[in-house]
Amino acid sequence: MVENQPFCKIVSKVAELQSAKVTELGRKSDIMSRFEKFEDILAWQKAFDVTLDIYKITTNTHFAKDFGLKDQIRRASVSVMANIAEGNGRKSNIEFANFLNIARGSAAEVQSHFHIAKGLSYISQEEFECSYSLLTEISKMTLALAKYLRE
Repeated sequence: MVENQPFCKIVSKVAELQSAKVTELGRKSDIMSRFEKFEDILAWQKAFDVTLDIYKITTNTHFAKDFGLKDQIRRASVSVMANIAEGNGRKSNIEFANFLNIARGSAAEVQSHFHIAKGLSYISQEEFECSYSLLTEISKMTLALAKYLRE
């Protein structure tokens, strides 16, 4: 078990509050101005936490020696947060939504890699479940925001 797993301890109330902010927006054009910076987006914050923990998890002796899987899961997790950030930096809601969909795909890729890591006993069942559920939550958040942006 990896110590200090912040993504396992994130309070769902924060997610509810951010979801409420999105639903309170009157016009779609307001969404881009609501997120003054990408760090304000809860999905990005959670993706950041997952990425930090993936870097910690992949330093254990077994995982660290599997260069291919270690590098791929790290790149995919960085891609989740990077695509959320890049989408937020784009000029239109449609572009933002497209990058959120790419982030969602990267989250699924990380989940797939976690199956391999668990199968090879690089991670515990608890680490798998915790990480997988948070990635599912990130995926749902990016999908919901992308759908909203396209309406």
